[in-house]
Amino acid sequence: MIEEKLFDDAKKSALNSLPVLFQNSFANAELFELNAQNNLQNTENIYLLLSGFLYQEDSHNNCVRFIQNGDILFTEKILSPSISTNNFIALSDCVFLQISLEKIRLDVQSNPLYHLDILNIVTKSLQIMDELSANKITLPLKYQLIKCIQLLNKQLAYHNYPIIPVGKNLIQNYLSCSTSNISKLLSELENQKIIQFVGKGFCIKNSKFLDKLLA
Repeated sequence: MIEEKLFDDAKKSALNSLPVLFQNSFANAELFELNAQNNLQNTENIYLLLSGFLYQEDSHNNCVRFIQNGDILFTEKILSPSISTNNFIALSDCVFLQISLEKIRLDVQSNPLYHLDILNIVTKSLQIMDELSANKITLPLKYQLIKCIQLLNKQLAYHNYPIIPVGKNLIQNYLSCSTSNISKLLSELENQKIIQFVGKGFCIKNSKFLDKLLA
């Protein structure tokens, strides 16, 4: 469990990122903890990530997205009772707010405007996935890598871990690139003392210089 102040900051940030109706639904939500290496799939709840490192996996076991503080999981199930194909895997211990689908469906029935908020969140999620797919085709690999590292570093603010628990193999899988290409780029960043791999993860040694690489 994360320390109290860090938890309060993570919860405030996550809730503030939501539309007002979702904020109201999650106001009295229960806490849920998911241990590292466990996954969430075909659940009857929806989850708001507060802290921890989690990624979304497709049907081919590929990492397609790293989940951020304030992201809601399984929103699409509010609109359709069909089984979700989404699978989320924890890279570290994760903390969520959870509410049952039954509860939020009642909230939706009581306020027709809720449908618009749900559609906006689902659409935003799909847009992010489309953008990530397009970036893999149109943007240089180094640019994609730095953006990925920046994204992961942002999530570190809501976690107790001293390192980002994402290994080289998962980064390669996420970026859909060859071992030689990703190894070369990661070695460059290590030699420049921007990042340092430690065990099954890495830490960022110079975030300001990392930002300059995108300028």
